[in-house]
Amino acid sequence: MKGALRIAGVLALSLVLAAVLYAQQNANSGATPQVVDSRNQQVGTMIGGDLFRPLVLFRVNGRPFVIMVTATAFLSADLPLFTTSNCAGQPYFNAWDRSEVMFPHAAAFRDSETSEFMYFLEDFRAPLQTLTLGSYRYPGGCSAASWTAPVRRAMDVTAVFPQFQPPFSVK
Repeated sequence: MKGALRIAGVLALSLVLAAVLYAQQNANSGATPQVVDSRNQQVGTMIGGDLFRPLVLFRVNGRPFVIMVTATAFLSADLPLFTTSNCAGQPYFNAWDRSEVMFPHAAAFRDSETSEFMYFLEDFRAPLQTLTLGSYRYPGGCSAASWTAPVRRAMDVTAVFPQFQPPFSVK
């Protein structure tokens, strides 16, 4: 047990030192870290987070949004909502006072049926509505639910976004 803890400690220290060295190299070079996929295709610009879960700035039709990326997936705090019970039809996002929010709601994840990445972006131009919702999509599927909430229309922007191939890394 002691040996395993010692090895885990050495590995953790090595990762920390590698992260510090990487940060110093990029600070000295003035380069902005980029997240790339396994084909070296640029995913986006790292604007926060850390080397293991960077926050990445994306642009769709010139509109910025931010998603967290891991080595194998996108992580989204926002989930697309639907008025149907099977995640079909027009997607929506929960709406609230947006006075302190810099970026629109966004969701990005791998579809469980097709293994393709799906991307949703809030449509700021759409009016706020109060709707009865019937389901929400999450990484891995769709869940039926029923509640009423203020929402704003979302756009499925999958068609205008490249299909990235994990694993992802920071360069």
